[in-house]
Amino acid sequence: MPRGSPRVLSITPHNRYLGIAVFHGPELLIWETKALLKLTRAKKVSAVKKSLERHVEMHGIQVIALKQFPASHHSPTVARITATIQGIARMHKIKVRRYTLPALKRRLLPTKRYPTKKELIYGVLERYPFLFKEFVTLKQSRILYRSLMLEAIAAGCVVAEDVEHLNIFLREVSPQPSSRLRRYRKERGLRQADVAEMLGLVSSARISHWEHGRTLPSMRNAFKLALLYDVMVDAIFYDYRTFLEKEIREARKKFEGKK
Repeated sequence: MPRGSPRVLSITPHNRYLGIAVFHGPELLIWETKALLKLTRAKKVSAVKKSLERHVEMHGIQVIALKQFPASHHSPTVARITATIQGIARMHKIKVRRYTLPALKRRLLPTKRYPTKKELIYGVLERYPFLFKEFVTLKQSRILYRSLMLEAIAAGCVVAEDVEHLNIFLREVSPQPSSRLRRYRKERGLRQADVAEMLGLVSSARISHWEHGRTLPSMRNAFKLALLYDVMVDAIFYDYRTFLEKEIREARKKFEGKK
């Protein structure tokens, strides 16, 4: 996996199911459909929240691709689920990219004048042929079950390509302050689980991501870490500051050269 590849969580919400796909750059890592049948609205929202939190913690998600429904679509349950997803994104400072089904069809099937959803599904299967056998053997009653997942895959691969091309994600930087974070924690005799608990995190997975240089802590968590380890924020980000100082020096030279 190339360094700097975006980590995208793609979600297609529905009353009965939730289509999910996780990408690291162009690589499809996870594809699944979460059943929400026979649950009350509150329990559906709770199940969605738990599933998203798990993926965010496990994969260090940077961007969420989320389906945008037309104004004529009236579903209180889907609206609650969508609001929950956006709330989680805000809490974790994750970018959200909205997509519509027509725009997705035009992007993946540019040669088709009026592409259908079925053509979109088969377009995804052509990109990821290892999914074909799993899909074509489904009973007709289960087509919706998998089509939501395939729609999430379609959106995820498009958003991952856009993010990588436009470089709009901001968390992936080099160098990372990983070795210092681990050293400070060890010097204080703390486990990753201890730090996660004191920072109010659901699990220690994000601490591991920071220490291994997969993602950077947010500004809020960076200050919390500095206070916890009794060091200045600059000490945690020393290597990164040095990296940025070099960039600024070069930018200043270019600017002064234009005068």
